[in-house]
Amino acid sequence: MSTLKEAFTLVAPWYNLAMILVGLYLFFVLSKIKNNSINLAPWKFVFAALGVGLIEELTIVLRSSGVISVPIHINGFFEVIIIGLLLYTLFLKRKILR
Repeated sequence: MSTLKEAFTLVAPWYNLAMILVGLYLFFVLSKIKNNSINLAPWKFVFAALGVGLIEELTIVLRSSGVISVPIHINGFFEVIIIGLLLYTLFLKRKILR
């Protein structure tokens, strides 16, 4: 069972990084839509959260590869920034819908 756990800890950051890159690609496709009735302000904050997530996953992958030496508590700071951006997005969307 410990080998399965080790396999997941090695592969999971790469899958997360791939999912973030797919999300960024979808945002670039969304930005090419020419529709003035869509309010893109909340989506900009989601895009920023994805950007922070990309930086976080890159640090995780580089740390696990041994390229950089960054303390593990840095991930918590990234998570707080991501959650803050997503909460602000929800509040902004609520304000727009009123």
